[in-house]
Amino acid sequence: MLDIKPQNGTYIYSSSEAFEEEYEFDFIRLNNCLKHFGFKVHGFEIIEKRGQQKPEFIKGFHASGHASKSDLMRAIETIDPDYIIPVHTENPNWFKEHFDNTLLIKNGKKNNF
Repeated sequence: MLDIKPQNGTYIYSSSEAFEEEYEFDFIRLNNCLKHFGFKVHGFEIIEKRGQQKPEFIKGFHASGHASKSDLMRAIETIDPDYIIPVHTENPNWFKEHFDNTLLIKNGKKNNF
């Protein structure tokens, strides 16, 4: 995120909870970074417990499996994002072929939006 410097987006965490203390620190760092760039965060929040920060995961955001192409198209059309940056995909060009606002970023490279 520090390389691409996104601003004022929405971050949806939809994976499993942190099971180890080190992962909890990762969520605190992630949350700080997201807040720094003005993101709205859904799926987890950082709460204060006995003087320490801990992530708390919100039920209903976990997703397992992979979305179909038609589900991806419907989600993207419904959300109508300014930019689409495909990650964790074997075919990022599929997004470029279907959506004009797709940005393909090569590993280790920066983009200026």
